[in-house]
Amino acid sequence: MACPLGHKWYGCKCERCGKTRNELHNWDACKGKCKRCGEACPVRHDWNGCKCSKCGILRDEQHNWNGCGCSRCGKVRDEQHNYEASCEGWYRQCRKPRREPHRWQGIRCAKCGELKRITDKELALLTNQAEIADLAKHANGWLRIKAFDMLTNRSLAQQLLKDMIASRDEDDRVLAATKLPDSFDAQMILAECVKDDKRSDDIRSTAIGALSDQYLLGEIAKHCWEFARSATNKITNQIILADIAKNCTSEYAAVNAIDKLTDKAVLTDIANNHAKHQRSIDASNRLKQLGG
Repeated sequence: MACPLGHKWYGCKCERCGKTRNELHNWDACKGKCKRCGEACPVRHDWNGCKCSKCGILRDEQHNWNGCGCSRCGKVRDEQHNYEASCEGWYRQCRKPRREPHRWQGIRCAKCGELKRITDKELALLTNQAEIADLAKHANGWLRIKAFDMLTNRSLAQQLLKDMIASRDEDDRVLAATKLPDSFDAQMILAECVKDDKRSDDIRSTAIGALSDQYLLGEIAKHCWEFARSATNKITNQIILADIAKNCTSEYAAVNAIDKLTDKAVLTDIANNHAKHQRSIDASNRLKQLGG
């Protein structure tokens, strides 16, 4: 077929009339045909092991095995699993569950080293101080706090505190600070823990229980509403109590502070001049209790 204006070849195909010729094809070797005219050609993948580097098609041979999984195509085989640490965990490559019985020796599995999950009653029956120290260092939440309180061996406790106070783990540092509450550094650690609302309630309650610095308790009462009442209950300093009674945004903390105030001049000032009517009433009632 002749093209009236002469062929305008684009590789193997005329752009004017559509005629094809058997030259200058644009082969897609993976699909076995010319992308332009559809002419067939032998299929020739560019194999990189089990995967064609051109089209991405897979074949079940020449895998690049890394344990139970092929790192190139993702195929999984049921052999050479790369175990997670726990007997009751997951295979690291294929994520299939692994369920094998633990072999308990005390509170640790002799095979995987996992810490046993124990109940309140089981904890109360523990007498081995080394195991109690292990729980105090590695358990979570309430179990860890209770184990810490049960630790009576002086040398184990001192070593544990030394390790924990130097730890980067914030819970470690807080629990250690509860056992060394007299140092200013420990008090600062405890106060920062109480203020951090991302920490667990268990660890924050433990921290407020060990906090004694009157200034830090006053700051918590004024700025940390969840623990304002608990902090105020521990304050005895009349100047700090007066500040809370006058300036704290938490009504609970302010009422607690007023109930603990004994300075009649401060109470009279609150009763006569405070902008919040209820605080004036609370201060007046406190004055009556004191015979003012």
